Amino acid sequence: MTSAPTAGKFTIGTATVSPSGKITVGTYSGNGTNTATVAAHSAMDSATNAVVITYPLTIIRANGDSVSISVTQSVTKSKAGIDATNSTRITLYQRATSAPVTKPADGVVYTFSTGVFSGTTLGL
Repeated sequence: MTSAPTAGKFTIGTATVSPSGKITVGTYSGNGTNTATVAAHSAMDSATNAVVITYPLTIIRANGDSVSISVTQSVTKSKAGIDATNSTRITLYQRATSAPVTKPADGVVYTFSTGVFSGTTLGL
């Protein structure tokens, strides 16, 4: 932790991760200010789906009183999806009041960089 903050400011202590060692916490800036920024985390363990990062804060109120709190951040990841750049899997349904509509066949892909759906005959 850096030197004690002044009134209306805070400092951030050393972050802890639970379960321990399963992600590299991004560096953070903002000690001694009233705003903090945390850089992107990295190297999350491949067998771990979720971690909780706890940041201890020491806050100095305007009257000079010190308050210690902890802020938590939950990080989760998804292991399913399509391996492709600028693509994602989405589900589209057409709303109709007169007749049921079936969903498009699997394999329909929307590519963000081109704005085009592929793998469909639905005129998308």
